[in-house]
Amino acid sequence: MSEICERAVDELGRVVLPKELRHALDLREKMKLSIRREGDEIVLSKARPCCKLCGSEQELTEVGYNSLCAACIERIKAL
Repeated sequence: MSEICERAVDELGRVVLPKELRHALDLREKMKLSIRREGDEIVLSKARPCCKLCGSEQELTEVGYNSLCAACIERIKAL
């Protein structure tokens, strides 16, 4: 893993990712990232899409910035 640059953490705990890195990884506004700790490192990765209601990763449909699975969509339609 190569270090590209250093960034300061602001008073709210935020860090700005460099524009070049965001473009290289196709990170867009409102995209969700998974954040985990590995020893003394913080690891960011693109979040895998899953149903906002049940957590399923199967048969997803994007609704705004969220995803819903086919089963939950059918349950909502039945209401």
